[in-house]
Amino acid sequence: MLHELDHVQGTLSRWRFGLGCACASVRIRLRSPEPGGLGLRAIIFGCTTIALALVGYGLVHYPGLRSGPNVWGAMIVFLATLLVYVGLAVVLARGVSRQSIAARRFGLVGGLVTGAGWFVGIAPPTPLKSWVFLPLAIALTAPAVVATIAGHRSGSSRTGSLTALWSGLVAGLFVFIGWTTDTYAKAGGPYDGALVGDFRKSGAHNLVTYAVSDNLGSGLVLLLLIPTVALAVGTLGARLQNATRQT
Repeated sequence: MLHELDHVQGTLSRWRFGLGCACASVRIRLRSPEPGGLGLRAIIFGCTTIALALVGYGLVHYPGLRSGPNVWGAMIVFLATLLVYVGLAVVLARGVSRQSIAARRFGLVGGLVTGAGWFVGIAPPTPLKSWVFLPLAIALTAPAVVATIAGHRSGSSRTGSLTALWSGLVAGLFVFIGWTTDTYAKAGGPYDGALVGDFRKSGAHNLVTYAVSDNLGSGLVLLLLIPTVALAVGTLGARLQNATRQT
């Protein structure tokens, strides 16, 4: 496919050819799936189902959410994000090689640590409110650490990148589920002064619905942000480790 791409002329034609190649690769992978990775796929599929159910619960339990000005656009982004999560798990979370197994195992551990760091950092209990930088530092460095270890053991920076990807996906789903569940549990307040001030300026009619909507929007941002950051820092760490090893 890469060889044929050199002979395709025009930007639009090259994009169409690349998209066609990507679709063909997915179809081939689905028709002839490699073994391995069932546990990781089950975790990601299960968590995406829970995340979808939680958002559905919010739309039913808080009818005011459905009349929000941006709710359906946000829903499209949310569903597309979950589809990407599932698609990556279907296509990439396979293989029984040493590199694939290392990426999944270290990625799962990294995802748990990263998710815990993010969640404690954004919703700290009272004793830790003065120390939120510590869990956030753990959340930012954990993907790089597990990616570097996995890349070192397998001798491949690609393994490190995959490890960082799984760390980000697992952490993103765990944080979204925890954040959304916490939002519903605390929907009756008390609310901080900044949120109340924003509510008064917004012209919304119900503080509870406004607070839930605001938190669900933040959860969607985290669902997009966490895997992006994890993949970036993890890949950088794996590549730096690989470059150091080669020198």
